[in-house]
Amino acid sequence: MRLDVNSLLRDRYRILQKLVESGMGILYLAHDEALNVDVAVKENQYTTAGHSQQFHQEATILARLRHPNLPRVIDHFVIEGQGEYLVMDYIKGMNLQESLDSRGNPLPESEVVKIAAIICDALEYLHSRKPAILHQDLKPANLIITPGGDVMLVDFGLAKPYERGKVVKNGVQGVTAGYSPIEQYKQYTDVRSDIYALGTTLYTLLTGQIPIEAIERAIGDDELQPIKQINPNISKSLQEVIEKAMAVMAEDRFQSVNDFKLKLFEAHPFHNTSKNKSRSSEKRVQNEQTTNRLPADPAQGTPKARKKKRAWLWLLPLIAVVFTALATAVIYLTNQSWGERLFHPSRIETQPISTVVEQIEPSPPATQILTAQLSATADNKDILPTVMATHIQTATKTPQGTPQGGGVGQIAFVSERTGSPQIFLINVDGSGLVQVTSEREGACQPEWSPDGSSLAYISPCEGNNESYKGASIFVINIENGDTHQISTLGSGDYDPAWSPDGGQLAFTSLQTGRPQVFIYDFESGEAHRLMNRTMVNRTPAWSPDGSQIVFVTPNPDNNLPTLFIVDSAGQENPRTILGSAFKETFRPDWSPEGDMIVFDLAEEGQIGSKVLPNQQNVPINTPLEIVENPGFSPDSQWLICNGIMDVAGQDIFMMLRSGAGLTRLTDNPSDDYQPVWRP
Repeated sequence: MRLDVNSLLRDRYRILQKLVESGMGILYLAHDEALNVDVAVKENQYTTAGHSQQFHQEATILARLRHPNLPRVIDHFVIEGQGEYLVMDYIKGMNLQESLDSRGNPLPESEVVKIAAIICDALEYLHSRKPAILHQDLKPANLIITPGGDVMLVDFGLAKPYERGKVVKNGVQGVTAGYSPIEQYKQYTDVRSDIYALGTTLYTLLTGQIPIEAIERAIGDDELQPIKQINPNISKSLQEVIEKAMAVMAEDRFQSVNDFKLKLFEAHPFHNTSKNKSRSSEKRVQNEQTTNRLPADPAQGTPKARKKKRAWLWLLPLIAVVFTALATAVIYLTNQSWGERLFHPSRIETQPISTVVEQIEPSPPATQILTAQLSATADNKDILPTVMATHIQTATKTPQGTPQGGGVGQIAFVSERTGSPQIFLINVDGSGLVQVTSEREGACQPEWSPDGSSLAYISPCEGNNESYKGASIFVINIENGDTHQISTLGSGDYDPAWSPDGGQLAFTSLQTGRPQVFIYDFESGEAHRLMNRTMVNRTPAWSPDGSQIVFVTPNPDNNLPTLFIVDSAGQENPRTILGSAFKETFRPDWSPEGDMIVFDLAEEGQIGSKVLPNQQNVPINTPLEIVENPGFSPDSQWLICNGIMDVAGQDIFMMLRSGAGLTRLTDNPSDDYQPVWRP
């Protein structure tokens, strides 16, 4: 049933206008009156079982995706007797087919290669899922350029899960003339089908013409017209790369998206620099030698594969920018003192609360569902949902208090439930949800002071990103709400990490033109770079005794992110601690007892750990589909993280440091992430 403008769908979504009608449904612009944001509502206009199954599959696929260049699903529901609906992020902008038509000319080669690199990263993310996801409908009309320069891959109506060695049959679906490979006509596809579609998309952008259909080329009725015959300005090397991607037979194409991307950058090397933005989801998947946005300047270097929505923009060689920004920073710090905004946190008394997890005998296995219904008041009824704490596995130990800060059983985290990222507090039994910040441009990356009285955080914040250009660090006193800004350069300061004695704050800063770790001293109000080196380094974490800092930096062997340790004075040579045990590592956290470092991995459902006494590298397996931001409890026995399991959106989970006893702490349709346990 077609929706009327100004009608209210499900008592929540106000229909504003019809955007487009396609083979799989009608897309509307709507306003989410619960969250006060615009959304896209897709209505399945077919009633057959096959179309309904495919529509549900699109919702399921999108619900699990977290990448800065892919839309995020918000809701999916069926209204009996009316229709089936999918609610997603509203992606504002112009699709590339419209852009091409409005220009009247093909796009420049450099711009097309930048777009290709961005979409390659998105496809790499899709193809690395378990099972892999095939988009199967890549074309200029499904690539949207936002006003901010982001390139978004949309319309997953034809997407399918794919497992290597298994044939993917394309049930209720079609092909797109000019963009579908020959195997899609034969009702089977694999990852090379998306490579073909991307190749044909680039062909169209460079020539302004849709290429001849694959089936006509396969039967010999026609041949592909070379790109240079249509657009002589295109290099022959780039033409060869794109035409290889468009080979009629799948075995003649590039066999992976990464291979395609590498050859694109060989054919059209860049010489300038660009900056990168990532969202969320997951949790995000970008390599920081490419960009997921179309900036004024192109990206440098050959890109390497990255996991979900994480952009390593700080791998770029920014030599000129570094010296300019560094000189500016030195002049600024010489003439201004951060001491004017100095904040000395004072300790407040806290009372321990009862824990949610009971000790259960390990045999037989037990599963408990604990539901904590939060009472809604006139002030918080819009932001306090029912919180479901789910015991996935048997727990054998309860979190206990520690001498440092008391261990009050409370967690700070970021939630988008109010429409923008803000920091909340919640008890480990799922009760006591309280909003801490109300920053107009969002707040994220909470970090507790060692005495548990204050939180450092950053703002502006658009979401769960890897880098925050333009962000500053703030400190808020939890007792009285006083907030102080402790960084003022405005280039981008983030990843705050409090020293164990509370006197310093390590953080990542872009003031030199690339991410590097700085140390802010609360007493002097001054900041200095941790190491006098040009190497990229970020996400610092202190050892419990304050003598060392672990951080993330590119592995000199393969340029992939790994962990290094340096003394907290930054005088010694930093040393790697993982070797080749883990391919990619992110966001380390040092246990309060000093016996373990945990970190993100590029593998889904796993947390990496370094057991320091015996120097063992141990993956921690979890039932989560995606797991990020692991951190320790004050007693070192529990881990907190955000992840995805069963339902759409990121939630907060806790577990034993072994991965057992997984418990869901939040259950809200909006994303919750970046949790930290209060001392």
